[in-house]
Amino acid sequence: MRKWLLAGGVTLLVVAGIVAFALANLGRFLERNREWIAAQASHAVGRAVHFDEIGVSLRGGIAARLGKLRVAEDPAYGTEDFLRAKDVRVSVRLLPALLGRYEIGRVIVDAPSLTVIRDAKGLSLASLGRGGGAEGGKPSPEGAPASSGPPAGLLVSELALHDGQLRYVDRTVTPPREVTVARLDVEASDVSVAHPVKLRVAAAVLGDRQNVRAEGTVGPLGPAMTAGGDLPVDLTLRLDDVPPYHASGTITAKAVARRGTAGVDALTGTVTLRDLAATPPGAPWALKGLSSTVELRGGSAVVPPTRFELGGVPFQAEGTVEPLTPPAGRFVVRADEVPLRPLGFAGEGVQKTEVVKKLETTGTASLAGGEPVVQANVRSPSGSVRDADYQDLQMDVGLHGTVATLDRLHVGAFEGTCETSGHYDMTNAEQPRFDLRSAVHGMALRALLAGRAPGAASSIDGRLEATLALSGAGKARPAIERSLAGQGRVDVKDGVLKDVNLADGVFGGTTGIAGLSALVPPNIRTKYPEIFGGSDTRFDELGADVRIGDRRITTDNARLAARDYAVDGRGWVSFDREVDFTATLVASQRLTGDIVGAAKEARYVTNDSGRLAIPFRLAGTLPKVRPMPDTEFLARALGKAAVGSGVDKLIDQLGGKKKGGKEKPEQELLRKGLQGLFGK
Repeated sequence: MRKWLLAGGVTLLVVAGIVAFALANLGRFLERNREWIAAQASHAVGRAVHFDEIGVSLRGGIAARLGKLRVAEDPAYGTEDFLRAKDVRVSVRLLPALLGRYEIGRVIVDAPSLTVIRDAKGLSLASLGRGGGAEGGKPSPEGAPASSGPPAGLLVSELALHDGQLRYVDRTVTPPREVTVARLDVEASDVSVAHPVKLRVAAAVLGDRQNVRAEGTVGPLGPAMTAGGDLPVDLTLRLDDVPPYHASGTITAKAVARRGTAGVDALTGTVTLRDLAATPPGAPWALKGLSSTVELRGGSAVVPPTRFELGGVPFQAEGTVEPLTPPAGRFVVRADEVPLRPLGFAGEGVQKTEVVKKLETTGTASLAGGEPVVQANVRSPSGSVRDADYQDLQMDVGLHGTVATLDRLHVGAFEGTCETSGHYDMTNAEQPRFDLRSAVHGMALRALLAGRAPGAASSIDGRLEATLALSGAGKARPAIERSLAGQGRVDVKDGVLKDVNLADGVFGGTTGIAGLSALVPPNIRTKYPEIFGGSDTRFDELGADVRIGDRRITTDNARLAARDYAVDGRGWVSFDREVDFTATLVASQRLTGDIVGAAKEARYVTNDSGRLAIPFRLAGTLPKVRPMPDTEFLARALGKAAVGSGVDKLIDQLGGKKKGGKEKPEQELLRKGLQGLFGK
């Protein structure tokens, strides 16, 4: 027994000596041929490969070691390094190597830092492995194996990356978008082109803690290296509060990817989503409970009816993506009732529950030049928004990059309808621009203004007909008001101006002016109660062509038509409800006859058509405005009245009495002469 133990000990000493001698020789070989090794590595990966140190490491087993490894970037993408690593250790199993079978026992990469760049040409990874990174034709050093490419039987038992970092830069957008994945740990076993590779990955995405984990198998990789080859994938991805959307849930992919001439051109299998949840930054709502199984059908994907919640509101969606590259799809989203408050769209001070009923949204989505292109049709038969009940909502809207287009909006509300179209350009996020064209038919004006301009709602009522074209810019209301410009036509039918009686104000404004104090005597006021019997102005139609700008609505041809008078004028109304109008009130033939018959001096304020016409001004802040007659005009009229009265008395004294109430020819001639002399 002692002999056997002695023999075993001697054997171990001999083996140890051989290993020590081999390691010493291996170390010297690696150091002596470092340039050749770097050249071979450069040729293999298609990039320049450099390292500061090379040797043998006993840490974690016998291994070749590279210190401070650097792999250059493709010059077409930049000059910074594609890959940096603090330390790389590669161990090769000795016995299989003696039999011609290269088994790398373990590859360990410490603190790698990888940069992947995407631009209009594609990904910077695409040029890897194409050769030409450095001289590959240098003669092999003595003792080195002949290079004939990777051995078909090459097997890496285990690959490990510790505490790595992946930086992804997307240069297809302006400014370039960058995403960093830190604390990257990767464990891969059975790494071979001929076997499925087992993977376990953990990483910190946009955060400090590891919040993304993946586990499963990929491959065999061999068939996928040529066009038409298949790459099986069976991976489960777990998300744990991943910023910026606080995404969580599980995604399992069991699929086969077929390689085409320019990448993956077909996917077959399934992608299962389980309990996905997310909250967009700043949003008051969250997506929860999204579970579904997406079927991959080669060049398309089918999403079956899938239920989920937004802000606690149940939705159902389904769709088809075809083709997959570039992605383009059709979708349908439905919900029985969508209350707006849980989604953060409720108005302030709203009394009624805001809800969109029987919502159905259908549309298409795709990518064009890296920008989203969406076309959607929104339908809802009824609902309530901003204390306004609506009917038959139809909206066709599109999005191309940063420009949204409202092709058509039709809605019934306030006992009428509204048709709108326009654009919203978000290219400048801080100063978005818009333009709108609207046509309103038969809306109840007071109800329309009630929740939007309560002060104006208490001042006017009627049926609104309007066509407007508006444009502006800004995000907040003050900026929008400053930039708002446009033009159009506004008509209000069967209306009333509250708390202002134009006719009574104009006629009553003559009170106290000598000679016109009794312009509208009591019996006339009694005969026309609809004019003089209240504090409001009732009219058949109020219309004007309008211009909008400088926070004002301006018109040159406003006209108010009532039963027994009309008002024509020009002026403006500001967004602060300030008013400045000059106008003329023209009485009907009937009202003129009654007033002139009761007040003889009224005939001196008639126009060329023989109708009573009094100019006035309406100025102030609504609703506290009152019409003020033009005193200069009235003064001239009173002068004419005084001259006319004096001429009548003089003719009577000089010519005697009239025959049958008619003037004699000489009296008529005298009247005309005197009136010409005194300006009448």
